[in-house]
Amino acid sequence: MINSVIYRSFIELLGTSILSISIITSRNSSFSIVESSIFIGLTLCFLIHLFGRISGAHFNPLVTLMFMQSNHGNNWYKNKSLLINTILYITFQLIGATAVFSFYPLREIDTSLTSVNLISEGLLTFIFLSLIKTWSEEGKVCPESRPLSGIVVGFGLIPILIFGGLNSSGILNPAIAIGIHKSGATGILSILFIELIILIMLNLTSKIKFQ
Repeated sequence: MINSVIYRSFIELLGTSILSISIITSRNSSFSIVESSIFIGLTLCFLIHLFGRISGAHFNPLVTLMFMQSNHGNNWYKNKSLLINTILYITFQLIGATAVFSFYPLREIDTSLTSVNLISEGLLTFIFLSLIKTWSEEGKVCPESRPLSGIVVGFGLIPILIFGGLNSSGILNPAIAIGIHKSGATGILSILFIELIILIMLNLTSKIKFQ
């Protein structure tokens, strides 16, 4: 059991690391906002198809917490095995992003990383998490749609990132936010706060289901 959790957590570390590399590579290159968004979206699409059946392909602490609540109810944290699994997932995600940004930092920190529009960040995070949650529930109703998860989420991320790039927002991921902080970005506490608020709002929408 423990070995299985460690293995899946390591997959989360690997996936988060690759996603971080794609973000840094796109920002360190001469890519436009559209090109960068497409590159990151396609990377996520690939990672979900590659690792989805192993770890669930979260690569984001918000996604891990959202799935724990939506799949196991509001008291999921009282289950020791679920709590350990969640802590390991998030820890490995943070390690993956932080390690990559430490050894392969962003060359320049632009406005979108230092002066995040928190209203836009909150809205885009809500849309992204809602997309993942909705498609996850669709997969339960119609198993035949599950193979499309990577395509739907990855391609859905592209317009979200484009809009975010145009509105000084669109980080969407606490692990990436902390990793970016390693490159010198500021305002990380504000980003984490707004993303946590959005997660709580999403979880409250599922509360009735488990009462």
